[in-house]
Amino acid sequence: MAYENLLAAYKAWKSAMPSIQASTFLSKVLETGQAGQWAAEVAKFLLSQNSLEELFPSRPE
Repeated sequence: MAYENLLAAYKAWKSAMPSIQASTFLSKVLETGQAGQWAAEVAKFLLSQNSLEELFPSRPE
């Protein structure tokens, strides 16, 4: 569920700011301190992955 919530939020951000990259979005999620524990853990994990753009498509659906 945390991944799905992060993906939905990323799609909303990407619609508003087309140039934002997934890594920047996830870093911002962690910087704000407003994410729940699970969302923060998922964001940290995703940032550690080499295939981040595959997990967070650059074009919102």
